[in-house]
Amino acid sequence: MKKIVFVGLLLVSAFRALSQEMDYSHLYNPKAELSLDHQLVQEGDKLIVLFAMKIQNQNYQLYDYTFELYNLENYSSEFTAPLVKDSYDSIYLESNASTHYFKFVLNDLPPLPLLVLEIKNKKTGFGLSFDLPLYDKQNLFLNNGSAHKFVNNWTAPTQISFNSDNIYCYYYNQSFPLGLPPMVTKDDFKNKELKVDSSFSSSGTAKLKGQGLYLFMTDTAGTEAVSLRVVYEYFPKMTTIDQLVEPLRYITSRDEQVVLEGIEGDKRKFDKFWLNLTGSASRAKSIIKVYYSRVEEANAMFTTYKEGWRTDMGMIYSVMGPPDEVIKSFNEETWVYLANRNLPKRKYSFIRAASVFSKSHFVLIREKKHAESWFETIDLLRKGIFR
Repeated sequence: MKKIVFVGLLLVSAFRALSQEMDYSHLYNPKAELSLDHQLVQEGDKLIVLFAMKIQNQNYQLYDYTFELYNLENYSSEFTAPLVKDSYDSIYLESNASTHYFKFVLNDLPPLPLLVLEIKNKKTGFGLSFDLPLYDKQNLFLNNGSAHKFVNNWTAPTQISFNSDNIYCYYYNQSFPLGLPPMVTKDDFKNKELKVDSSFSSSGTAKLKGQGLYLFMTDTAGTEAVSLRVVYEYFPKMTTIDQLVEPLRYITSRDEQVVLEGIEGDKRKFDKFWLNLTGSASRAKSIIKVYYSRVEEANAMFTTYKEGWRTDMGMIYSVMGPPDEVIKSFNEETWVYLANRNLPKRKYSFIRAASVFSKSHFVLIREKKHAESWFETIDLLRKGIFR
C-alpha cells in the first residue's frame, strides 16, 4: 500500500507587512456585500484566473460592478496601474442565481507574487479587495459538469473532469483531528503518516462516490497535486444529530462530552442535553442558531483537506464569530477582535502550513495568554451572550 507523509506543519517563514496594512475582514463576514471563490490555473506560461462572485446585497446587480486585477510585490504595496481593468461583460462566463462566474486570461505569468482583485461598486464607489496569492496556483483544473465551473476544495459526490488525460488519484477515508484550544501550547502537530485507502488512474474524468480526501496528480514522481474533499450532500450544513454533536467539543467540558458520546443519534437526548446546559428552551434555541450558523460558515470558508470547522481558523470562528479586523501577509494572518463591554481586545495569529494536500492551510500560533479570554467567551456563549 502506497504511503504519503503528511507534513502537519511545514512552516513557511512569515513575511510581515510593515506599512499600509489593509483590512481583509470582509472575507470572513457573512453579511459582506460580496463573497468570492477563486482558482488559479497555470497552463505553460499562461495563467488563468477563475472566480465565482456571489452578490449578497439584493440592492445591487451584476452590471453595478467593475473589476481591476493588480499584481503586487506584497500585501503592503500600493495599488498603482491595474494589470487588467474590465467591466463584467468582457470576462463574464455564466451565472447561477446570485453567483456569477468570470475568467481572466493572462498570457504571461505575473512577475510579482501577489494578485489582488478589486471589485468596485459603480453606484457607491466602494471597492472590496480579494487576495489571490500565486503560491496557490495549480496545474490541474477540476470541474463538475461545466467547462467554466471549478471545484473549490470540496464537493458532494459527483463526476468531475480534468484538463489532463493522465491523472492519478489517491483516496484517504479518514478523519483529521480537531484543533486544540488556543492556549494549549504542546506540540500536537507532528508529522502524520497517512495510509492510502485506495488509488486509481483516470483519463479525463472520474466518478467520486465515497466521502473523504482525494489527492490528484499528473505525475506521481512530482510534487504538484490538487486535493479535493468529498462531503455529504448537505454540506456545509450539519443535518444529523451525530454531525451536530461533534462541534460541541469546542464549548463543552470533558464531563459534558461523555454525556454527548451517549446520545448516539437520539434527538430527544440531544434536546435534553441542551435544556440541561442552558436551563431554558428559548436560550438553547438562540445558542443553537448562532453557533451552528458559525459552524456552517466555517465549513464554507475554511475547508481544505479537512472540514472547515475542524481547522484552527474554523475553531476560532465558530467560538468567536467573524473577526473585526484581518491583517494578511503571504504566510501569516492576524485576526483582531475589538474590545466590548464583556471582553477585552483579542488577537489570534495563524501561520501558513504548506503540505502536499494544501498550499493555503493555516494553523494557529498557540499561546497561554489566550486562556482567560477563551474561557470567558465560551462562558458568555453558553449563556446566550454573543459579541
